Amino acid sequence: MEITNDIHGRSLAYFYCDRNRDTHSDPKTVIRSLLKQLVLQLSHSSASIRQTIQDLYLKNHDELREPTFETAKYLLLQLVNSNLQYVLVIDALDELDRKTRSDLLDALEELRAESPGLVKVFVSSREHVDLMEFYERNKKIKIEACQNQDDIEKFVLSRMQKSKWCRDMMSPALRQKVLAVFQEKSQGMSVRSFLIQSS
Repeated sequence: MEITNDIHGRSLAYFYCDRNRDTHSDPKTVIRSLLKQLVLQLSHSSASIRQTIQDLYLKNHDELREPTFETAKYLLLQLVNSNLQYVLVIDALDELDRKTRSDLLDALEELRAESPGLVKVFVSSREHVDLMEFYERNKKIKIEACQNQDDIEKFVLSRMQKSKWCRDMMSPALRQKVLAVFQEKSQGMSVRSFLIQSS
């Protein structure tokens, strides 16, 4: 979880999706985390919003349950309606559960459409057919693997250099084979980054 509030009064919340961690592949977790990060950044001038969210938290806490996706989305919408500026970053959107990630996409579209304040949502994702319509509706930048081949090579080499086993047990020829496999497997891979911005 990343919490940042810059000097211009904008609040930033970040979430990294990961299909290998149940808690990081569920849209409910994403929306709750973003909400929590933004609430923690609220100034004292936002007391009414903070109180609304705190009351709901206490109600859920008393009932020993977490807020539902719909409740968290509602609260996030209330928060962004406060005419403050928000930046949300969601990394690796494609790592969310395919069956439920449309819930998050719909919530992001709702944020864009209904917020009177400035809300910027920056999302990175590999290309997936079910996400194409979402890509088309938003400003996007496409990054092909060939554009960052040097970065991939530097990353793999640095990881192998940090590993005692790789340094001591792998021959230089085997290291080159490992690097070649990573380079080959990354070909054809692309990442889309896109921005959803309210008016």
